[in-house]
Amino acid sequence: IKEEGEDKKYNAQFSFGYGNSFGGFGASIQGDVSEYVALHAGGGYFPISKIYSNAKDMFMAAGGIKTYFSDKSNPTRFFLDLQFGMLGGEYKETTIYSGMTTVNSKEQKALYGPSALLGGEVFFGNGVFGLVFAGGASYNLAKITWKDIKTVGALDLGFSLRF
Repeated sequence: IKEEGEDKKYNAQFSFGYGNSFGGFGASIQGDVSEYVALHAGGGYFPISKIYSNAKDMFMAAGGIKTYFSDKSNPTRFFLDLQFGMLGGEYKETTIYSGMTTVNSKEQKALYGPSALLGGEVFFGNGVFGLVFAGGASYNLAKITWKDIKTVGALDLGFSLRF
């Protein structure tokens, strides 16, 4: 006689990877509010010095809410992720020559604002380990005078562990 056991109900998820939810290269934690809704927060290392050689790398953070389109029993679940956080950084270095005087100024700012991503999670085996992926757009609220950046692409790629 085969005994039927209850399916494991995972209520939390730890993920690490790259993207808006991870603050660049970082980690995020997620807790379920219900079968179809979860809250998440994350933070990580954003290597802005790889984009602008004189800039300093930054720590970034984000938080949000995911709405799933199927219940937890599915190994593959798709979601809409609405979040708010830091999107990246900008750097400006200005050199002004005035007669015999040279004035150098440096300015570095974090971009921040809301993001909307569509994505999915695929869990393997017993449903503990999986992959997370999402793509969408972010809207920059930061005031930047030297560039008119408002909408930028948003991406999340990572590995997840449910517990």
